[in-house]
Amino acid sequence: MNKKIDFTRMSDKEIENFIEKTDLKGWKKEGLKEKEKLIKAAKNHVKKRKDRILNMRIREEDLNALKALALEEGLNYQALVTSILHKYINNQLVDIKNIKALVKEIKRA
Repeated sequence: MNKKIDFTRMSDKEIENFIEKTDLKGWKKEGLKEKEKLIKAAKNHVKKRKDRILNMRIREEDLNALKALALEEGLNYQALVTSILHKYINNQLVDIKNIKALVKEIKRA
C-alpha cells in the first residue's frame, strides 16, 4: 500500500469510518503491518485532536507570508501556525541562522 493517508485533513467521523471499515483479513504481511500502523495512527490522531480555539490579530503581510510558507509545505496556514507554536513550546523550533553558524564552526574545527 503506497498511498499515504492524511488524518489531519479528515474529520473525526471520517477517521472513525476508516477505522471501522478497515478489514485486515487477506492482507499480505507487509501490507498488514502498514494497515495496522495506519489504524493506530488514526486512533492516536483522534485522541490528540485539538479542542481549543485561539483567536489573534496578525499583520496582513505576516499572514500572507505564512500562507505562502504553508502552501510550500502542503499545509493550510492554521496547521502551520499550530505546528510552529507546538515546536516553540516544546523547545524544538530552531533558527536556521544558528544552525548555519554552527555548521561553519564545525567545519573550521
